[in-house]
Amino acid sequence: MHKKLVLIVSSIVYASALALACGQPQPAFSRNDAIQRARESARQSVPELFILEARIDEVTAELVPLQEVDRRMEVERGAAGYGRGRDQDTPVWWVRVRGYFRFEGMSAPGGKPPVYEAGERIIIYDARTSEELGSRMPYTHPAGVGQGQATTATPAVKLSREQAIEAALEIARSPQVEIGPAQVPPRLILAEITTYAEVQRQEMHIPDDLLAGTGAGERVVWLVTMEGRWENGFPVPTGVPTPEPYPRYMVVLDAMTGEQLMVAARR
Repeated sequence: MHKKLVLIVSSIVYASALALACGQPQPAFSRNDAIQRARESARQSVPELFILEARIDEVTAELVPLQEVDRRMEVERGAAGYGRGRDQDTPVWWVRVRGYFRFEGMSAPGGKPPVYEAGERIIIYDARTSEELGSRMPYTHPAGVGQGQATTATPAVKLSREQAIEAALEIARSPQVEIGPAQVPPRLILAEITTYAEVQRQEMHIPDDLLAGTGAGERVVWLVTMEGRWENGFPVPTGVPTPEPYPRYMVVLDAMTGEQLMVAARR
């Protein structure tokens, strides 16, 4: 019995040491806690965003330092901007809630609130205190792009969701000009309908004044995202460190013709 107890305790100590060695500390606010909280919060309205309909298909949580959240959300702030008791290394949960969201935005005085749709909502929690630090809905578009709601197979486009995913996976498994083929089977695959202008705003940070008159706002596209492992496609000179692999991959396809418009890997 004593021998068995020592073995169990040793296993627990070893597992804890391994988690710490792998950079995976055990936060007070657990992954399951963050996922459960996000499932509830994603359905709730916030100032300037009134939820009309929400369908949740999948929720994932990634533990990252606060500075990584800033990088992903394009935020720049000094030490004082993190708030009391936080710094760039504070562990936070980056929670992705995927599904379908229809919501009202802010209206002009005396006007009717515009209605938008999105396929994903991001919520950030402090992993030590469970405090919600912010949220966002990337890749929103006016309701009615393709008419109807995204809960159905999106009409008014010739390329179906299944065809878009199949085409994107074929691209992700093949070498591209600057990106190698997938090193592991892609997972967490999400396809959502949006406009090419919205993708260019979010991914390429092109301002609206440069997009005006390009027709990108009327071009309906499938944005297919996935996670996995992709290597840099360029040869690395001798003596230069090999770049870290990319964990995220994105393909943009014209929803009418299937034309490949953009491929990118992200860290």
